Amino acid sequence: MKQIVNDMKRWRLLSAYIFWGIHKANYPFLRPVLWFAPWGYLLGAVLELIVAMGLILIYFKKTKNTLIENESRLINAQRIAKVGDWAWQLKDNQLIWSDETYRIFGQSPEKFNVTVEAFENVIHPDDYEKFVRERDSALRKNRAVDIEHRIVLPDKSIRWVHEISSAEKDENNNVIKVTGTVQDITDRKNAETALIESQKRFTLAMEASQDGLFDWNLITNEIYYSPGWKIMLGYNDDELPNDFSIWENLTEPKDVERSWTMQQELINKKCDRFEMEFKMKHKDGHWVDILSRAKAVFDEDGKAVRIIGTHVDITERKKYENQLKTLNFAIENSLNGFDIVKAEGVLIYANKAFITMYGYDRAEEIIGTSPADLCVDPQLPTKVIQKLQESGEYEFEHVAKRKDGSTFDVLMYARLAHDEQGNEIYPTSCIDITERQKALIEREQLERQLQQAHKMESIGTLAGGIAHDFNNILGAILGYAEMAQEGSPAGSMVRKDIEQVIKASHRAKDLVKQILSFSRQAETDYIPLQPAVIIKEALKMLRSSLPTTIDIQQDIDPEAGPILADPTQIHQIINNLCTNAFHAMEETGGTLNISLKKRELFPADLISEPHVQPGHFVEISVGDSGPGIAPEIINKIFDPFFTTKEVGKGTGMGLAIIHGIAKKSGGLVSCKSSPGEGATFYVYIPVYATTTHREAETTPLELIQTGVEHILFIDDEEMLAEMGRTMLERLGYSVTVETNSIEALKIIQSQPDRFDLVITDQTMPGMTGSDLARRILQIRPELPIILCTGFSNQISEEKARIYGIKGFAMKPLAKKDLATLIRKLLDGEK
Repeated sequence: MKQIVNDMKRWRLLSAYIFWGIHKANYPFLRPVLWFAPWGYLLGAVLELIVAMGLILIYFKKTKNTLIENESRLINAQRIAKVGDWAWQLKDNQLIWSDETYRIFGQSPEKFNVTVEAFENVIHPDDYEKFVRERDSALRKNRAVDIEHRIVLPDKSIRWVHEISSAEKDENNNVIKVTGTVQDITDRKNAETALIESQKRFTLAMEASQDGLFDWNLITNEIYYSPGWKIMLGYNDDELPNDFSIWENLTEPKDVERSWTMQQELINKKCDRFEMEFKMKHKDGHWVDILSRAKAVFDEDGKAVRIIGTHVDITERKKYENQLKTLNFAIENSLNGFDIVKAEGVLIYANKAFITMYGYDRAEEIIGTSPADLCVDPQLPTKVIQKLQESGEYEFEHVAKRKDGSTFDVLMYARLAHDEQGNEIYPTSCIDITERQKALIEREQLERQLQQAHKMESIGTLAGGIAHDFNNILGAILGYAEMAQEGSPAGSMVRKDIEQVIKASHRAKDLVKQILSFSRQAETDYIPLQPAVIIKEALKMLRSSLPTTIDIQQDIDPEAGPILADPTQIHQIINNLCTNAFHAMEETGGTLNISLKKRELFPADLISEPHVQPGHFVEISVGDSGPGIAPEIINKIFDPFFTTKEVGKGTGMGLAIIHGIAKKSGGLVSCKSSPGEGATFYVYIPVYATTTHREAETTPLELIQTGVEHILFIDDEEMLAEMGRTMLERLGYSVTVETNSIEALKIIQSQPDRFDLVITDQTMPGMTGSDLARRILQIRPELPIILCTGFSNQISEEKARIYGIKGFAMKPLAKKDLATLIRKLLDGEK
């Protein structure tokens, strides 16, 4: 506007000069006319006026165009700069706004009546008092107003404006007019607010993260260290100057050179950012691990002018990283397997031991697979996850599957955990317990064997305790029954009843013998023999006693052997096993399979039988097609007196005796059975390492032998003594009976040649039978003596022979057996 006013003043002055010029120019031309024509002067004046008016019109048109152009330029300038102008005439309180002012205030000239009151109403309530106070103060002090405040637009939005105004005064120094500008500074204010908020956030973030900030001016070499930068090294802000040498002096020397190299690469644009770790010395002397990150700022010419960056104290992180490395090393090199499974059932980690344990070569082969692929039971992982979700941890054993399909026993311990995103994961450790399981099974077997040995010991103690008295009782029963049988009429009911008594006595005798043999309390006559002959002989006898519903299948190798055994015990093995098989098939019938073959047993076959030495064996097997043995009792079948048979069909000693026979011979017995598939028993006896053997002897039926010699019969049991007298007298012998061993010795001492043979009991009060025999042999060395015993730990047949005792007999004494032994000794047979 000032420019326009100045232009108008210049044009006014120029017009005056034009009129004056025309007047001067016109005078020389018109002067002659004027002198000769009275109207000439008037014509000159008219011409001057016409010319002047033309020039004035030209001037006003140009001025108008200039004004329009300047006004348009002003409006555009205000719009672009968001600056409006206004004027306030105090005389009539009139307020004038430019178009841009209306736009800034969100109003239109047609609808908004501009007044001072209307203007004051749009000032933000919080800024109103400040605005009025500043305006009034400026007017009083005759100074310009410069203020920023907020206004409220019609749509209730807020806008920031910057107002500058000045006052015009009259000659009396009274303010008559105030003119000013208003600028929309909302964007600037928003930017300032955002910058302040950003600075606050940055400051808070730096303080919260305890990071340090540095700003290095590469032009001036000035550097700024934030308080946090110094605090992480143990210094207050005022304790360290902002000097570049501080960093060099506190940084570990070997890291300074490395850092310089990276900084030069950053300055030379060989990298877009700087990041490295180094150590700096703390105020108290220890080293702090620092992570430094920085970027360079370049000017318009591409020259680096600043480097701005941060320092982070990563001492704790480095410590944890080192611990993590140690842990990872320990896990990777652990002998135990370790894996992690996601909730989706996918294996995401496995250490070396786990990979090797499952038969894989590389982690890539197993990562991403399902744990179900590694289990014999594919449902196991689902069950384990359910357990983990219930209790958080779970320890279990299962059979795992290797890459090649082989299996092994594994003990696993799993836990429920969460990864960084909060997802469920299941870390698991595992141990191959295959060998441990084998050892556990072996231990259980050894424990069972120990329990069995304890049972045997108890039974042996029991057998030893009752055998003597029981055999004495049996001796009386058997002896008197045999004598009663001789005196009863043939075919009579009495004779038949007595036969049953004798059979029962022999069964009782055999039972005691079995108990003693089983408990290793009785001597056994082991001889080299070929088992095929005995087995065939036993089967001939069995065939006649088995029903036709039992089909006997034989597979006997005549070359299997020889073995060192008691023929009677081999008979016993066959009889007991075949009898058991018959009882298993008694109701339904079936097939009885008996085989004899050679077999070599290796250490792997004898894991559960450590007392058996590997080598060559004969295998005697007896199998049936019966109902089989229930799994819950198969471990008890070799226990003494254990039986599932009904009363009267077994004593529960048969398998226990077979077990004792096999074990005593250096072999073993085993059983294979499944419910519904029958049972097969295997007896293994070591092959005897010699080529000489003899067949088991069979004794043909003989008549009872008699005699007329004089026999001294000694037994402290009067009943047995009298029975012995009667039995021997019926055999034709002269008998002297004595119930006191000391008195018997006195008789021998007084009449050493009176008797041809002495029969004495072992267990007697005062003097045992063996002691008596030795005293008698001192008196008469050639006198035959038979030592009888129901049971004694102090004497055996071998010891008796050492003492010079020629005859040894186990009670109860059967008449035929005693008669035969007497004749052998009296006739001098060996």
